[in-house]
Amino acid sequence: MKLVLGYLYPSVMSQYGDIGNVMTIVNRCEWRGIDVEVDELEVGDNVDPDRVDLLLTGGGADTHQRLVFDDLMRVKGDAIREAVEDGVAAFAVCAGYQLWGHYYRTATGDDLPGLGVFPAHTVHRANQTGTLLDTIT
Repeated sequence: MKLVLGYLYPSVMSQYGDIGNVMTIVNRCEWRGIDVEVDELEVGDNVDPDRVDLLLTGGGADTHQRLVFDDLMRVKGDAIREAVEDGVAAFAVCAGYQLWGHYYRTATGDDLPGLGVFPAHTVHRANQTGTLLDTIT
């Protein structure tokens, strides 16, 4: 048995140490005798919906989401939706989750359309309160 984990944007969307989630999955598979392969899927890389068994995307700030947004929508989006519809599991953390819903409203009020994989939207706290968050001095 072999599990192929498609790790989306590891160099951009791993603000919160999301590689730890990948390492945990790999370790747990190895403990159980499951061969596991991690495909790091960066900007420009295609997703093969017939190859992956699990898709993982990590966290990032608005800036990080903007860096991958176009690629997610134009390069990977159709394949991700197809994979999920065919039963591929997904582990979407923070910004990954935000971009997999219908849209994400940024701190500045821009809406980034999402993949629409599940019926949700996210609104940045600054947009809810009407004030940008400041650094404590």
